[in-house]
Amino acid sequence: MSSDLLQEAESAHRRGDLSNAERLYRQLLSESSTNSSALFGLGTLAMRSGQYKKAADLLEQAAVIEPHAADIGLNLALALQKSGQIKEAIKHALRSAALASGDEHFANAIGKVLLDLRQPVAAMELLRSCSPTRASTTILLSRAMGALGDWDRAVALLRSLAKSNSSDPEIAVELSVAAGKLRDYPLAIASFKHYLTLITPTASDHLRFADLYLIARDVSNSDQQLCLAREAGAAGADYHVLRGRLDRLGGNMRSAQENSVAALDYQPGHGQAWSLRIESANDTDLEDSVAALSLELANEMSAATPYYRTLMLYAVATGQDRLGDLTAAAQAFNQANALQKCALADSGRTYDIDAESTRTDRLRRQHRTQLKEACVSQYRPIFIVGMPRSGTTLIEKVISRLAGVTPGGENEALTFIAAQYQRDVMTGRLPEPQGLSPSQWQDLASRYIALSPGANNIFTDKMPHNFQHVGLILGMFPHARVIQMRREPRDNCLSIYQRPFPEGHNYACDAITLGHAWCQAQGLMDYWVELDPTKVKDQSFADFVDNPEEAGKALADFCQLPWHPECLISDLQDNPSFTFSELQVRSSISNTAVGRWQRYAKVMPEFFAALAEQGCLER
Repeated sequence: MSSDLLQEAESAHRRGDLSNAERLYRQLLSESSTNSSALFGLGTLAMRSGQYKKAADLLEQAAVIEPHAADIGLNLALALQKSGQIKEAIKHALRSAALASGDEHFANAIGKVLLDLRQPVAAMELLRSCSPTRASTTILLSRAMGALGDWDRAVALLRSLAKSNSSDPEIAVELSVAAGKLRDYPLAIASFKHYLTLITPTASDHLRFADLYLIARDVSNSDQQLCLAREAGAAGADYHVLRGRLDRLGGNMRSAQENSVAALDYQPGHGQAWSLRIESANDTDLEDSVAALSLELANEMSAATPYYRTLMLYAVATGQDRLGDLTAAAQAFNQANALQKCALADSGRTYDIDAESTRTDRLRRQHRTQLKEACVSQYRPIFIVGMPRSGTTLIEKVISRLAGVTPGGENEALTFIAAQYQRDVMTGRLPEPQGLSPSQWQDLASRYIALSPGANNIFTDKMPHNFQHVGLILGMFPHARVIQMRREPRDNCLSIYQRPFPEGHNYACDAITLGHAWCQAQGLMDYWVELDPTKVKDQSFADFVDNPEEAGKALADFCQLPWHPECLISDLQDNPSFTFSELQVRSSISNTAVGRWQRYAKVMPEFFAALAEQGCLER
């Protein structure tokens, strides 16, 4: 009787007769309170109606009765995730993964949950266990690799999949996204172009392509795609934010301001739109813009997501700073960083002081002496490194105006190559640096050049955190020059704290971790300049802005390039730098940023005290 009733309930469930299904499941439970199938059915119905806490309670009861049922564990993990019980969700997802090993159908479903729960290692192991035959499984496997930073292999996997499934738009767009993460923009753009041929493009597709072109620093094609998006009906917040970003890069602040306001008409809680509005506001508009943003932040019914709210707090703080209300600015900066810190904790990506110290020590051990043998690359890259906000953008502007130098901006190629190299060392595929052959060094150099569009013989790379990879730079490019930027610690750390950095900069939102990261960076840069002072040079930001002519000439001599004073002239028509500093470097060189920390000394004493505790002020 109960089996017939269960079949009837499940049949009603499948055909969407949910009220009848619920009635029948409850009837089954009235006959037997330990009927796991009825509990499972009711839990699934509760999830469907958004009652995640209730669903978790029901599914947990079912899991106790049938602890080896992978489908119950999977739905329980989903319900717990939706109700915010992340640790419990991870526990049940991992248990379900162990039960589903080798079953591709369940591996797909559980793999998605594991990736959502930021458990890429478990997801990868599960997906590999079933010897993937479906494209969807391979796509999930590539996402797991990407989540672990192994974008090289993720892209290789998707390229192979795309060759055998050239008419599948999902694979084409996945390859585009993965290639973009690897900063292989030619492949990302080509894959997205192919994706557009396989579908009927919508306004949203053109917006995504415009954003990809903008990230790839192709402003012209970004603008073209944005026009196509507009023709296809795009008119929402994201469209106006993209249009405003292009306006800002072109120096048209009035139009950027108008587009930010238009975006907020569509979505009042759009954090990027508020950032654009405050950034592009002139002195006359600024007070009204800050007041409007403060009102939106105080609105308990605001639809702003936690991420957007963080951006809004940074924006209002920046506005208050410009208006001179440093107390209000400091309060908003602290609130913004506290939100970022919570987000990092929730995602399990907090800064680990012990792990970072160990990693820095390992880099020193890996590069104990100057290399006797390296590759024969004739490229002459100029790497400008240092902590973010230390002056790398300014120095690149000057260096890139020297004869024969091509500006490369912030190039993440070396970050990916270094991460892949360390994985290859850990797995025994490649030896430690001292054991690499000239041909292996050449291969690393070639991969870097392949990921650096437009790299000519002499070019700049101003990715700040490349200070971690100077040892690799010296092996890959024997003719390279490395300029290490140094800035007064309180100025440098405060400037970082007052900007919304992505989660890869997980040290940036707390004074203690920020101070530790700053000291680690300085110690590592000390090591590099001692290792090879003929190729690595320190440059003080304060010294440069105090006497740019003398410092600029010394840098040109170091790079073995002729100096000319025109390098110091600001030009609004320069290529945009695509960094937080892009507006500052359009103005004349000045020392107004030197000693800026003193303005905040009284309103942020705890911040500076924490930096002192980390030893920043002793350097």
